Amino acid sequence: MIRIFIDGSAWNILHELKLDLRQELPPNEFELYLTREVEIELLAIPDTVTDDSDKVGLKKYIAESRNRSGIKVVAHFGFRESGPTAAPFGHGTFPSASERARLEEFRPFFFNKSKRPTGLAKNQADASLAARSFDHIVLTNDNSGGPLADAARKGAMVVRIGGFDPKARSLRDYILEALHST
Repeated sequence: MIRIFIDGSAWNILHELKLDLRQELPPNEFELYLTREVEIELLAIPDTVTDDSDKVGLKKYIAESRNRSGIKVVAHFGFRESGPTAAPFGHGTFPSASERARLEEFRPFFFNKSKRPTGLAKNQADASLAARSFDHIVLTNDNSGGPLADAARKGAMVVRIGGFDPKARSLRDYILEALHST
């Protein structure tokens, strides 16, 4: 089974292309996940039309895709720091030793950075994904040069969806081809 973590930035492209994730990434081959940090960012998308942005359709697409595709949220127990990303007992996992080391490696990208309205620091969600990208695929559209770019330079499984053309091939094939070309 191939595990894919979906970054918040990838949802804009997925929505724009109106992809059915259950069809594109069949559940007999793929398990789809969000980190708790990404879930927090997605929950912050407005439910109503604002003056500068209409994200209602995006939020609806995300909710429908999550339900239809059985996308799971993964969080770690928060012994070091409490807060919105810490999972209570029964709802989280313990990171492996290698994942803990990766989390520490990417910590400078967000530690002591100002908090956003979500309660997360800048790059905190991307750092959580970057730490997982050495063991699992991360689907993103991030080009910021932050933790995901750093992880990709170090050989992690970071797949940018920006170049995906659904007329040329399936999302499944695009992801698998991107992994083999790195």
